[in-house]
Amino acid sequence: MSEQEETVGMADPGVLDFDVDAWLAGAQAPRRSVIVYGAGALLAEAEELAAVIKTEPPSAVLGGSKNQKRLRELREQIEASRRVLHVRALEDDEREELLAMHTKPSDDGEGKLDSKAYEEAAYTLALVKPEMTADQVAKLRKAIGPAQWAAIGTAITRASVEDVSAPLSQLGSEDTQDS
Repeated sequence: MSEQEETVGMADPGVLDFDVDAWLAGAQAPRRSVIVYGAGALLAEAEELAAVIKTEPPSAVLGGSKNQKRLRELREQIEASRRVLHVRALEDDEREELLAMHTKPSDDGEGKLDSKAYEEAAYTLALVKPEMTADQVAKLRKAIGPAQWAAIGTAITRASVEDVSAPLSQLGSEDTQDS
């Protein structure tokens, strides 16, 4: 037995001997999640109120000052608009097909990519929870703004290129405490 076989076998005895067809039948491309907020427009008012509250004297009113109560309401509204989207990896052939569909001929012979249409089509394919139509994805892009749109793109990229084993040890690590 080679050193590599010994090492692999020691790490996980099932690696060298398993039913490939059964494993492939249950295998799925990686997915990632991303959080987006529909009430992002409320952030400006919340930031403004937070700055005002810092300059206010401590409130003697039970439950806080009028500004503190309003800030709590805004935070609740923002949090209520929170959604978790799940995206999947995009395969190379899917990307190539999208590039071909959204590249228009140009005078230089290279072609000009309609990047907005390409991105929206890619997001439509990649969004698995909830599934969205192309029209819904276009509306989503306008509704959530460029920063949150980019966060979805980052999640798609992560699903497409990151090693699956690397983050498993980190999942939930922010939420756990050592005792």
